[in-house]
Amino acid sequence: MSATSTKIFGNDMAMDVKGDFTDLYGLGKSMDEIHDYILSYQPLDDDEEACAFWSALACVEWEYGVLNNKIKEKATEIIHNHSDATLFFSERNCEKRQKELMLLLERLESANHKPRKRKSVFVYRCPWEQGDVLAFPVYGKYAYFHVVGIRRHPHKIEELQVDQLYVKVFNRMSDKLLDINSFRNGLIRKQKYLMLSTWEGDNKELQQIWCTGKREKEAFEEKITLVGNVPVKEEYSRSIGTYFQFRRLEDTLDRRFKGLYLSPKYREEK
Repeated sequence: MSATSTKIFGNDMAMDVKGDFTDLYGLGKSMDEIHDYILSYQPLDDDEEACAFWSALACVEWEYGVLNNKIKEKATEIIHNHSDATLFFSERNCEKRQKELMLLLERLESANHKPRKRKSVFVYRCPWEQGDVLAFPVYGKYAYFHVVGIRRHPHKIEELQVDQLYVKVFNRMSDKLLDINSFRNGLIRKQKYLMLSTWEGDNKELQQIWCTGKREKEAFEEKITLVGNVPVKEEYSRSIGTYFQFRRLEDTLDRRFKGLYLSPKYREEK
C-alpha cells in the first residue's frame, strides 16, 4: 500500500475507491451498479490493501448518507481482523492510523445528519465534426477556427471519456460573417494558420480547447457559429495540441487579433 498519510483517504487504494464512487454516483448510477464496479477489484481479506479498500468504501458511503449494511459489516470485520496500521514503519504513525480506523468505526455506528449532496459529473462531448469551420466573435469582428481533430480521451469508466477538440486558428478576421465558399475557394484557406501563444507560454499553431463545466460549455458554444466544413490535411489531424481552456481562449484571441488587426502590415494586405 502506498500511503501519504494515516488518514482514511491517505493512500492510493482509498483514493481510487473514493474517486470511482464519487464519479459513478455523480453520473447517477444506482448503488448496485456502483458496487458491481468497485467490488470487482476488491482485494483479498488478508491483502495489505484490504483495510484501505473497505474502510474507504464504508467512509465515502457514510459521507453521502448511503452506507450499505453489508459494506459496513465488512469494513468493521476487516478493520478488527486485518488492520493496516502495522504497515506504517514508525510507531507513532502506526498508532495514528489505528486511531483513525477506530474513529471511523464510531462514525459508522452513527447517523450522518448532513450527508454530502450528489453532484452531477460534467463530461464534455463535442458537437462538431472534423473539418468544421467555426466563427467566433473577437474584437467586434469574426475569428475562425478549423476543427482538425476530435479525440475521445480514454478513461476506465466509459461514461467519463471526454472529447478533446483540436483546432487551428485562421490568421484572418472579417467584419461580416463569411460563408463556407470563402474557405473552399482559397480566399482564406490559402493563408497560413495563426501562430497563437497560449496562457501556458507555449507557441504552437495547433490548440486543444476544452471546458470544465456545463455553463462554460454552453457559454462558449452559444458564441460559436458553424460556417461549414472543409476537409482537413492528414498531417494536421495527426497533430497533438496543447491544453487551452475555453474561458481563457476569448481573452487570448482578443489580444492576439487586436495587435494583428492594428498592425500596418495587416492594413496594407487588407
